[in-house]
Amino acid sequence: MANERKVKLKCDIIGSGKVGLTLTEALAKKDFLGKVYVHSKKSFDLASEVIDEKYLVQDFKGLSDDADVTIIAVPESGLDDLILQLNEQNISANIFAHTGGINSRNILNDLRTEQTEIAAVHPYQTFYTNDIDVLKGIAWAVECEEKHKEIFEFLIENLDGKPIFLNAEQAKKKAMYHASAVTVSNYMTMLFEMGVQMCNELGLEPNAFIPGIAERTLQNNIKHLGTEEIPLTGPIARGDTNAIARHLEVMEDEKIRKAYKLLSLSAAELSYNAGLIDANVYDELKKILDEK
Repeated sequence: MANERKVKLKCDIIGSGKVGLTLTEALAKKDFLGKVYVHSKKSFDLASEVIDEKYLVQDFKGLSDDADVTIIAVPESGLDDLILQLNEQNISANIFAHTGGINSRNILNDLRTEQTEIAAVHPYQTFYTNDIDVLKGIAWAVECEEKHKEIFEFLIENLDGKPIFLNAEQAKKKAMYHASAVTVSNYMTMLFEMGVQMCNELGLEPNAFIPGIAERTLQNNIKHLGTEEIPLTGPIARGDTNAIARHLEVMEDEKIRKAYKLLSLSAAELSYNAGLIDANVYDELKKILDEK
């Protein structure tokens, strides 16, 4: 259940990309939305498909004077330029909070004043489309002052999320946190593409084969999160060295072969460390994968 804090929030948003527009729609539904800054006519037109134009401004000075939080939802590569623009125009806020997953809140240090605090609130999610349903049940990595934790708990819980407050050491190594998201999201897509390409080379319909095994594998891994059990199946987990050798023999695409070998080596190490295969099988697998 969302935090029952009685005071409503008012949040401005700077940015109208997929994250910015998703948050814009979600905050509007909660009546938490103040103003949304869009930097171009194209951005204005895209945003106006999501929200009434009365919320949109194309000048930083049009942002709310009384917003509790001003959310900066722009690519992290553009933060330095944005910070410079905000400072040049003397734009302040109660709290500036960026949504990036790589940088700690300290990247906003130049915006900090006696009146302005800084924070970071990163939704651990992939934003392929502007769909507020992607916010349901997800974790958010939060960095903020102790006195502001209640604000961000209230905000995130009302967006059906789970706030996870990072400590100083975690914030210092935040890029690793972001890399974990990239690994289980973006690189999962790359694995799908590899499987699709292999099916296509044989003239097989990927939709007939891939969905079932992919869904089951994902369910197995989610079920065993936080446990010592490794839900790894297949030839490496059962020590079938001949199968791996045959796979490599029929792979003609060198990029796929290279990726497959690296993944197989990692799977072999994981299987050995988990006690699924013995040292002899592990050594044989390494030999096959080094030679083929």
